[in-house]
Amino acid sequence: LQYSCDRTGDAWANNWLGKASSRRSFKTACPVNVGDNHQIMRMLICLTLFVELALIDGQMQPMPINDPLTQTRTDFQPSSFNILDSFQPRPSGSGLNTDAQPFRIHGQNLKTIDWRNIDRRAEEGWWHLYPFGERYYDIDITWRPWRDLQIDLDFFLPFFGFRFNYTFVFPEGFVAFSYPQYIQPPYTMPNRRWPEEPDSSLIAAFMSEQSFVHVGETRLSHVWYRVVSRPINMINPFGDFGFRQPVQQQQYLGPNLPPELANTQIPIRTYAGQQLKTAYGRIEDPELLDRITEDIQRSMVGARGFKADYALIVTWERMGYGGAPKVTELNMYETVKKWQNTYQMVLATDEIRTYVMFNYANVNWTSSTQAGALFGRGGKQSAMVGFNGGNGTGWYALPWSADGNSYKLVQYGSAQVAGRWLARVDEDIEYGGCSNDSIGILQLDKPQATMLGGFTLNVTGPCFRPTDVLKMQIDENTLDCERLDMVMARCVVPVNSIFKTGQVIIRLSVDGGKNYPWWNKFYILMPSLARRQVNLINDPVVLNNNWRSFNPDNLTLTWPAANITVNPNAQVDITLWGYWEDVLGHSFEQASFFWIC
Repeated sequence: LQYSCDRTGDAWANNWLGKASSRRSFKTACPVNVGDNHQIMRMLICLTLFVELALIDGQMQPMPINDPLTQTRTDFQPSSFNILDSFQPRPSGSGLNTDAQPFRIHGQNLKTIDWRNIDRRAEEGWWHLYPFGERYYDIDITWRPWRDLQIDLDFFLPFFGFRFNYTFVFPEGFVAFSYPQYIQPPYTMPNRRWPEEPDSSLIAAFMSEQSFVHVGETRLSHVWYRVVSRPINMINPFGDFGFRQPVQQQQYLGPNLPPELANTQIPIRTYAGQQLKTAYGRIEDPELLDRITEDIQRSMVGARGFKADYALIVTWERMGYGGAPKVTELNMYETVKKWQNTYQMVLATDEIRTYVMFNYANVNWTSSTQAGALFGRGGKQSAMVGFNGGNGTGWYALPWSADGNSYKLVQYGSAQVAGRWLARVDEDIEYGGCSNDSIGILQLDKPQATMLGGFTLNVTGPCFRPTDVLKMQIDENTLDCERLDMVMARCVVPVNSIFKTGQVIIRLSVDGGKNYPWWNKFYILMPSLARRQVNLINDPVVLNNNWRSFNPDNLTLTWPAANITVNPNAQVDITLWGYWEDVLGHSFEQASFFWIC
């Protein structure tokens, strides 16, 4: 069978013909009776199409990673408020001097600063934290009585097998999905007295007794939060993609605000010509969600198909340890603010998968006076960091949780940024990033694949160095792997290499195959049970154009182009293979035709 690319009949495909797009149409050069001319087809039990990428050097190339701080978007329409200008020089009083150098905020200029124009990260250079503060429409809960707040999310947040549409933010460094019971430190997670006593589901960024630090009458500490979402027509592919009509002024409809923000006029914000909803505590910001998505994808295996549609960002700024004394001298402002803790929690979800990101800027104390600490150090128990499933289901801790060395959370990280820790939490807890351990569990981007091979595995476990020689053992086969970055490596399982089904062991070596200390279990499935990466599309109008027809005129197949390459000019080789079994064994061969598009 000789096939050639059809340059008519599909306008969308014509724009990408000869490229690595995800849709192609093919037209037979001449009608062929498959049953008469190809006896080999009679023996086929199943047909599998493989899309192979033909690059110039013949190797798969890693997906490039763009720096979100330097990436520009041509479709962002500037308005009176532009989130991206937080990185541009601003006049004195806004957090940066005219020469783009941050100036110090001290007791003498506190009363002259308009905090609505300040990026609170600029003074200390906390650029690995996501934007927070009045400038980005955060709500500060520190002025509220009892200082805790229930947030109705307006979306589902899967956590540990449950779906929540609300959460509680606590100044003590955690968010919970029910009110936890106060226990005098030291305490354990989960609650050993459950079910006699409650065991709350919670996510702890730095769970400890904390205080709001004041210098004179000036409060240093804040607990900020905002809910971020995409416009609904950017989430629902079947929704109305029409742009909203702009208005001259938006009215704030959120919870009660502190007096200094009560009469704030909210400007119009746009993205790609579309007006975005803006209110304190709730905001539409697709660009920020794109940044969060990129940061998750570059540090978490298996997250390439994830897109953050919603996020809850909570920032604890300059929090003091529980029992810290109040400072009355205003000239101590700069000294006192350096000895507090600042950290951030990001909950990102598409209502199916949920990722939690912890960003630590400063950790200067590790415990509280209630736990027996002296000036924030020592005591019976340090701050706890991790995830509690609730109802006795288990506690999963991050390194240095309840450890006096928790200040190292700033110096290290599980992602490729110091101070950043990442985990997937919708079902089981899966930690992101890499580890410096010499042995451990290998993380895979998929739990199973077809027995016919022809797929790639992105893996992580140890932190990969440029000099590492990576090899993988899958069952009895040894494969070479390619280092993509410090966190990820890619291993290609070739066609016609694995002919068994069931559970196998995957091992990874970083020393050229001398030792395989990283391992995990992997399922090999029959082709009929495996997830198809190539879909055969039958024409609903022309019944003859069917993949089961003997003499079709036009056949269409689709595949996820981003799984192959991000290069739109790459050539694609398409071949048809046949597999069958009999009493003598099995055979897997290319079936007599081949074409390039």
